[in-house]
Amino acid sequence: MAAAHRTYLVAVCVMFIVTTFVGSSWAIVHELNSDNIAKFLKGKLLTLIFVDSPSCSRCRILYPFFVAASQAFPNNPEIFFSRTHDRNLIKQWGVSELPVIMHHRVGMKTQQQLKIDVTVDGIIDEIARLLQGNFADIKRTYSININYKNYDELIVASQQYTLILVHDKDDHNEREVIEQLAYTFRNDDAIMFASLDLVTQRKLRDEIFMTKETPVVMWISHDDKKTPMRFGAVLSHELLTQFVNERTLLQRELSGDLMPEAGLIPLADEIINSYVALIMEGKTEQMQSAIYSIEKLLETSERHHAE
Repeated sequence: MAAAHRTYLVAVCVMFIVTTFVGSSWAIVHELNSDNIAKFLKGKLLTLIFVDSPSCSRCRILYPFFVAASQAFPNNPEIFFSRTHDRNLIKQWGVSELPVIMHHRVGMKTQQQLKIDVTVDGIIDEIARLLQGNFADIKRTYSININYKNYDELIVASQQYTLILVHDKDDHNEREVIEQLAYTFRNDDAIMFASLDLVTQRKLRDEIFMTKETPVVMWISHDDKKTPMRFGAVLSHELLTQFVNERTLLQRELSGDLMPEAGLIPLADEIINSYVALIMEGKTEQMQSAIYSIEKLLETSERHHAE
């Protein structure tokens, strides 16, 4: 779905590195292929590899969460995040469905697939398990920073809703609210949360968001990436949670727990109740009409990330 990221492509021998600026630190996702992977993995304690494909729509949704998880280890000399689109590697690893996360530990002869949810918590908890370490002090961030160079991949190419905070260096409280909001929806890949530094990202500010005000929250629908809409209410955790629930049909409490009525569709109950007598009588035409009405309702309420 996945923090202002500054992305540079830097040639290091035959290896390319995608570098992302996160707050006051650097998160790096290395681009790997058949030519550079052996050299890159040599001597590294742990490397995670996001296996990707340009045509994989599900990858576009989950990659931002991989980037967000990498932000917890910006300067770590032992834990590395990487990505590959290499078809030869995908075939070699026997990967049949994308995306997956492979991992390599020092001393391993082959890479192994991780059976985890691609979420910030899922990834970091798995790293802790693999390394048998205590990661309680690791700062986890659930929103991503965006800039002009990563905007298309992380925002435009994805198929999810996005809520973006446009801020400057003084908007500390609002940045904390967005992080709280991202935590609330940390297990929902139907939406991602991001921040844009208005001062350093002027090109993106002027061409896409066209605002010089801060703090401002912009809403981008999954089916209209060209028209960010401004959120007009107070920037509070409570109001923004309510707003996201209404727009996405998600049902989260502030804590991130599901609401008691989550998963229920009141309108479907109303449809069934209105047809129940006719259904009991076995009238085929009315039964088909009820089924059609429920199918149409589900089409409008189902999550949008189906491939």
